Amino acid sequence: MENVDLKNENPTCGNTVLPAVFCREEEELIAHYMGEGAIGGYHQSWDWLMPVVIKINANGFHFFWEDYIVRICRWSDGSGSISKESFLKSEDAFKSVYKCVVDFLKECYPVE
Repeated sequence: MENVDLKNENPTCGNTVLPAVFCREEEELIAHYMGEGAIGGYHQSWDWLMPVVIKINANGFHFFWEDYIVRICRWSDGSGSISKESFLKSEDAFKSVYKCVVDFLKECYPVE
């Protein structure tokens, strides 16, 4: 994965333009979890975000996508919800998954 320079662009999370500082903190959190030294384009692409979702599942947590709700849970039966986001339109799905991942990492894998 290539590094993305967030200094000179308006980063987006789904369809929402976010300030670079906001996304930079989230990108650093995700990069730390993924064991990468540099931040990337997790906020821009399913190609970047899906390996994070796969690692969350591989670490024993469970990712659920039901109707218009995305959840990360402790147990395979859907109980023990750690992070939950809802969305209204299909184009908001990426933003909801991204936000759910960030909230999960803040709760379970904070950068100290």
